[in-house]
Amino acid sequence: MQVIRAMQRLSQRFRSGNWSPVGYTRATSGDNRGWVRIKVTGLLPHPVALEHDPNAILEARRQQGLDKDVPYPGLPHDGDWEAALKGKDVTDSDREQLLSLRATLESIASKARENDVRIVIDAEQTWYQPVIDSLTDELMQKYNTLDGPATCIASFQAYLRRYPQLLDQQIRRADEKGYKLLFKQTRGAYMVSEAERWRIGGKEGQEPVWASKEETDASFNYGVEKMLSTIADQVHSTGHSRIGAVFATHNSISVDLVQELRRPKGVSAIFGEKGVVKGSKGRL
Repeated sequence: MQVIRAMQRLSQRFRSGNWSPVGYTRATSGDNRGWVRIKVTGLLPHPVALEHDPNAILEARRQQGLDKDVPYPGLPHDGDWEAALKGKDVTDSDREQLLSLRATLESIASKARENDVRIVIDAEQTWYQPVIDSLTDELMQKYNTLDGPATCIASFQAYLRRYPQLLDQQIRRADEKGYKLLFKQTRGAYMVSEAERWRIGGKEGQEPVWASKEETDASFNYGVEKMLSTIADQVHSTGHSRIGAVFATHNSISVDLVQELRRPKGVSAIFGEKGVVKGSKGRL
């Protein structure tokens, strides 16, 4: 909580224009709220609890006929959290840790909203992701309502085969349930451990991670194009956008792609020099 309060004070100084680090211009425009990244497994004494619960979630989805054509670890759905608590392999200790985790994240999100700071829920290994997806989905619905600035930012990994379907579903879900979707798009960082886990587990079918860099690049590029198209459609239709993204990459080609795709989508006319949506009502 001290980190959130410190970030809030720093953001205030940026917004006021009274302080600027050497080499940077004064922060006098745009959304300069601070961000705090949250690694969910770091909030648990024994992350193994997150491994038992995803199996319960996946089994519940299977019984409901969900995600039949979606690569592992599937997509978040209503009822995932309840399934995580009721799984046959979920121990009392697992449930206790999960409930404590949920309370901790709720407290962090509440404090972040109170201090006008955003939190980014990091994506992690796929065997943890169903629970992380469920909690992130719940926090976005509560703290990213349409009547105020959004607090919670999800993290999506483009190197997962599920990503194009996940992004499409998340955009629809935000529209249907009435909240702002904010996310950080990365390629991903756990390729070696994902492949090893899949092999040791003796699982059949395709691994959750794309087999080549070219496929991962195509997935990342799909996210860029889908995001910019959605923003353009929303702004042209209503005058403001309900979705926002950070494209996190060290790849200069990806950065150039974002700039190039803004023009044919008509997004260049919507965005200011630094990517702030012109004429948008309120802050994302």
